[in-house]
Amino acid sequence: MRHCSLAFLLFVALVIPVLIGAQHQVPPPFDPDEATFASSRLKIPEPMVFDLVRPLGAPKGELEVNTLFRISEFGGHPVLQWAPEIEYTFAEGWGIEFELPVENSYLEAYKFAIQGKFAKLSTRSTLQGWQGIYEWDRAAGSPQMDLLHLFGWQINPEWSFFSMNGVRRYAAPRQDYGYLGNHTAFRRFSSRVEVGLETNTQAGPGAPVRFMAMPQILCRVGAYNIQAGAGTLTESDTRLKLAWRISREF
Repeated sequence: MRHCSLAFLLFVALVIPVLIGAQHQVPPPFDPDEATFASSRLKIPEPMVFDLVRPLGAPKGELEVNTLFRISEFGGHPVLQWAPEIEYTFAEGWGIEFELPVENSYLEAYKFAIQGKFAKLSTRSTLQGWQGIYEWDRAAGSPQMDLLHLFGWQINPEWSFFSMNGVRRYAAPRQDYGYLGNHTAFRRFSSRVEVGLETNTQAGPGAPVRFMAMPQILCRVGAYNIQAGAGTLTESDTRLKLAWRISREF
């Protein structure tokens, strides 16, 4: 609990100065409150469980604060996983992120990410980029690292698709490499409501394939964006998984 409290003090210390600075910035050329609805010319929503640092192509100066909540065990000992984070675009198409993954009241890790856009590979209906993630596992005392290729496609004004594919280097004691993939499809019903399906696959040597399927809804409530879903997580067995995320962009 002491580590968790210290981590939140660090998180607040990082957030407040950026929030103050954000109030004095010139508004970007896109809606500053799009957040997970996407803030680039292509309206491709972010996945919920495995989200982006910022939407690909986000303008310089965007700031988002969000928290993802997940419940993956039920019965006698439910487990609540939650992760407050702050995201900022320091240049057009380039963003950084700091996150604190917590299980119940135990701070599991410190997570840092950076993301960039491949401007020359993007077209009128697609976006491409990359994402690197460094997560220090406190219990293992070693890092987990991901390197991903990002691809977004706005099929038409209603339908969009987003794909993340890459490699994960696991923390100790495994310290081996595996495949990591996250894919989402969204249907836009209005400027405030989208419905989608997110899948996540993790596969590596010496461990069962981990697969998640999460139907979800994304909606705007006032100045906040809320995503919520219920699905299944299959590894050595299959379990029900609930998740929701609340985000606010400044």
